[in-house]
Amino acid sequence: MLPPIFISQAEDITVKVGDTLYVTTPNVSKVTTGDPRILKVTQARNDGSASYAPGAAVVGAGTTTFSVYGGITNSVMYVVNVTAK
Repeated sequence: MLPPIFISQAEDITVKVGDTLYVTTPNVSKVTTGDPRILKVTQARNDGSASYAPGAAVVGAGTTTFSVYGGITNSVMYVVNVTAK
């Protein structure tokens, strides 16, 4: 299993199918993708025994966006441009 790619700001990244994105920014309310055929997003959650940060699995090749929302207004905090190979 490959280590995750940590996301904390707007940037352009190139990843491989099979990689995982892990958001380290505090106060994130949700994450979205422009193309679910490329990124399978997971929302932040707490199952009672552990807390999980939001992120995404790279499931296909192509180019898309990964948007991170949060803060008091629940608006876009930043967007990551993702190229998956």
